[in-house]
Amino acid sequence: MNRDTMQDLPLQGERGRKIIAEETLILNTDVDKFAGWLAEITEKIAYRPFPTREEEIHLQRARWSRTTDAGNPVLEMEGFCIIVREKEIVNLDGRRWSKRPVTHLPDIGVLITFKVIPLASERIEVQAQCLHPAVKDYFQQELLAEIEKRWPEARGAKATAPPRPHWFPKKRETLARWKRAYSIIKELDEKYRELCLDGQTDDPNPQILDYIDAFVSDSEVGRKYTGTRIRQIRRAGDKGWLE
Repeated sequence: MNRDTMQDLPLQGERGRKIIAEETLILNTDVDKFAGWLAEITEKIAYRPFPTREEEIHLQRARWSRTTDAGNPVLEMEGFCIIVREKEIVNLDGRRWSKRPVTHLPDIGVLITFKVIPLASERIEVQAQCLHPAVKDYFQQELLAEIEKRWPEARGAKATAPPRPHWFPKKRETLARWKRAYSIIKELDEKYRELCLDGQTDDPNPQILDYIDAFVSDSEVGRKYTGTRIRQIRRAGDKGWLE
């Protein structure tokens, strides 16, 4: 896609999809060279499955988004999934065997994004985000590693990351409590997604009171957080600050 045809519209991640992991890198190259390199190394990624409990997630190669972010170009890796379910087949002579029919589902949207901000003629800032847990390891351990291998200066850029916001805990015990609270948040999120898939609830997202009840009853947290504090804990965990 030609970058000149992009529109300045909200991105997929800004329409509600949670950020699973993110990284900001400074590279000594330009927008088009980075885009060409990224498209080349992700060209055959669609052949690789990323299995979850009931489906296989597949990524597509990086390509220009139809949208921009505040005028800056964005590269996206969209995904699709394949559900594989066992089905018992009975032969005419009474013998049974199982086969695994494959059902292709529609695209599931953008799973990885790269917002590219030109800083100089041969210098860019890349804001990379992973938007699906199934591809988090690939994003962090392979894709970002390949970028740092190609542009070693990216490693130094991460060391100059901006400071934590003022609400981030300073005390070690508070940090440990936040870490436990974040794990509870993720456990509840997963529990409600499973309940929704099983038809036991219409809402796949826990309510604030669900989180509060879980925090109060947990021996390590044992306190009642406000909705604002819960959002801060989630943000800190999603950004990897609690690891």
